[in-house]
Amino acid sequence: MQNKIKDEEYIAYYAKLLETGKATLTDIPRKFRTYDIYLAYIKRNPLDLNKIPEKYINQKMCDVATTKNPNAAKFVPNKFKTPEFYLRLIRSNPALMLDMPSGYQDEWFYSSAVLMHPKALDFIPERYQTYNICLDAVSAFGEALAYVPERHKTLALCSIAVGNNLKAEEFAPEKIKALPSWKSMIAAQAEKEKKNNETHEKKLREKQEKSDEFYEIYRNLF
Repeated sequence: MQNKIKDEEYIAYYAKLLETGKATLTDIPRKFRTYDIYLAYIKRNPLDLNKIPEKYINQKMCDVATTKNPNAAKFVPNKFKTPEFYLRLIRSNPALMLDMPSGYQDEWFYSSAVLMHPKALDFIPERYQTYNICLDAVSAFGEALAYVPERHKTLALCSIAVGNNLKAEEFAPEKIKALPSWKSMIAAQAEKEKKNNETHEKKLREKQEKSDEFYEIYRNLF
């Protein structure tokens, strides 16, 4: 029992060294290279996932590696590449959708993907770029309008996009931007964003004033 406790202390000590970069895997005696040691190493060296013995690789380790560096996905065993795994990666790198197994390419996945990143729509096969998926995309990210096929850029869809992000206006078709209703809507949205910005700036000033006040009180204590 005493030896077991001592071993656990060594493992915790070595794991800390690995996480802080004060040691490498070769510095760790083989008898102490447990799952926790390999996990600690991957937190610091995610692209070395392919150097970890297969029996120690699990979903958590793969998630840790790809969270630290999405490019580690190429070293993840196929059995851990679930739809949920790819959806999480899309948040930081939507281009990884191009490496997905064909079995995951369905409407459910793509309708979820467009909620993760504004550029996800650009990596969806054309046959899946339906009006509803494009609508979901611009409802989540106005700037996704840049990747909506021209055939789907209706007044309603473009209005939703601009309602989320005024800068999306540049991606609207000229024939829509020429409509009187569009111009009045843009003016209203610009005024709304102006008020939102003014409110935000006011809150920041109030927060700064409270911070300065607290600092003065704290300084006068000494």
